[in-house]
Amino acid sequence: MTDYMGILRMKAKGFSARSISGSLQTNKRTVLDCINRAESAGIRFPFAEGVSNENLFEMLYYKSSRRDERYALPDFAAMDEELKKPTMTLMLLWNRYIIACKAKGSLFYQHTQFCELYRRHLKNTGLSVRIDRNPGESLELDWCGDRLYLYDPITDERIKTSLFVATFSFSDYFYSEAFTDQKVRSWIMANEHALQFFGGVPLLLIPDNLKTAVIKADRYEPELHEAFLEFADHYQTVIMPARVRKPKDKPNVEGAVGFITRRIIADLQDRKFFALDELNQAIWERMDALNAGSFTKKPGSRSSLFEEVEKQHLSPLPPLAFQYYERKMATVAPDFHIEFDKSWYSVSWNYVRRKVLVKATASTVLVFDEQGIEIARHKRSLYPGQKSTNPDHLPANIREVSNWNSATFRRRAASIGPSTEAVIERILTSREYDWF
Repeated sequence: MTDYMGILRMKAKGFSARSISGSLQTNKRTVLDCINRAESAGIRFPFAEGVSNENLFEMLYYKSSRRDERYALPDFAAMDEELKKPTMTLMLLWNRYIIACKAKGSLFYQHTQFCELYRRHLKNTGLSVRIDRNPGESLELDWCGDRLYLYDPITDERIKTSLFVATFSFSDYFYSEAFTDQKVRSWIMANEHALQFFGGVPLLLIPDNLKTAVIKADRYEPELHEAFLEFADHYQTVIMPARVRKPKDKPNVEGAVGFITRRIIADLQDRKFFALDELNQAIWERMDALNAGSFTKKPGSRSSLFEEVEKQHLSPLPPLAFQYYERKMATVAPDFHIEFDKSWYSVSWNYVRRKVLVKATASTVLVFDEQGIEIARHKRSLYPGQKSTNPDHLPANIREVSNWNSATFRRRAASIGPSTEAVIERILTSREYDWF
């Protein structure tokens, strides 16, 4: 039987239909059909407890008419009334529904399809439902639209900063930090700092469709940034981007952005900051105070709800932090070198005029071929224009010439005879410096 659970699990982790097809040895059309049916039915990973591959097949492929005959429909009108109570959730109603079905001897829908049927009912009636949020399940990510500024201490020129925001869907506990740009390096660093601040890893990361996270937005197969995928893999979590123009997919971070705009940005926008650390210190002081502030409609605070409930459901942080790599495609020049960040690094002469992938940390430059195999490694140059050459990368004839120096010529001249040695010595000493 087709592994439908595996298909949807890999899809949630950002794999393409082609990758899923190859990994699970399943026809690509079957994979796409499964993904499309799951999207239409509102079924997504993680699945409800107890759902098997057979249950998933029934939910995806049984026709509506057949399901109505075999399964008892929930009482939607009664559900509407029950959900008006502040303590009632769809999970509690589903448990009541199961008990009623078992008492009648009827088949019952699993939790995912139960919720989907109710959402369809709401869509037809124009009502809405509060989405259940489980502790430790999802962390919503975004940049603030409004800006704070740094000031150049000499010219007084304003420098824009962007505020990153990460908010837990369950507790509303949030983290914020200012960066001087919204590039990939800043995005990865922001997420790294957020997880270190929270002290754990959620099941899902829900970013907006910004370019540093999602290269190409798509309802079924969004193309995620490779560095962000590697980040998620390092922390054993899953990226599930919000749908395009669907702010309700990440309502908590949208609310946090507005909250931060009113309570942090508005408070700090008239102050002058001359260093990023100084600005972030002011942000974090207000962030801690806001997280500790009491809720207006329920007991406790963001901090207390996170510490007492949500934090216990987070996965532990790995022992090592994620290592971010800058990336660039480069073509190997005829002199066996590639250019990266205005410096030059050698590659084996076999790769001349071929495309290679360059990945660099603050201290190391790595070069990979088309198959992802490492073919060169260098210390990163400290200054533009520097050239790093590994003699093993050069052809044998050029490698020999590259090693020539004054000692080489003296040694070879001595092997020929004293007269030759005297001529070479006269030539070498006629110059103040070696020209090799």
